[in-house]
Amino acid sequence: MWNPGVVALGRRLGVSALLAFLVGVPACTSTVPVVYALSPSPTPAFPNGSLSSPVSDWVMVGRFPNIDACENALPRVQNKVQRPVQCIPSDDPRLKILWFFPHKPMVGT
Repeated sequence: MWNPGVVALGRRLGVSALLAFLVGVPACTSTVPVVYALSPSPTPAFPNGSLSSPVSDWVMVGRFPNIDACENALPRVQNKVQRPVQCIPSDDPRLKILWFFPHKPMVGT
């Protein structure tokens, strides 16, 4: 048999834990944008990628804490992937599906 006091405590703790989780989740996410080194995806027609393709379709080849770090690493990254690479902040509106974007595979790393 379940003790009614224990059940009530469990329900209260469950709600409290859920509230703590929901309040704590935004604190875990960074509001400071990072900078991605992105390269257009290669295609048969454009083996080096097409700079006119949508940026949201490009492949992430690096991730940096700020634009200066990305731009300083750009020659090394371009040399590694042998394609054009651009530094794009994570809050750039061209990255329409931002929450999904970081899950794209990184290439050349």
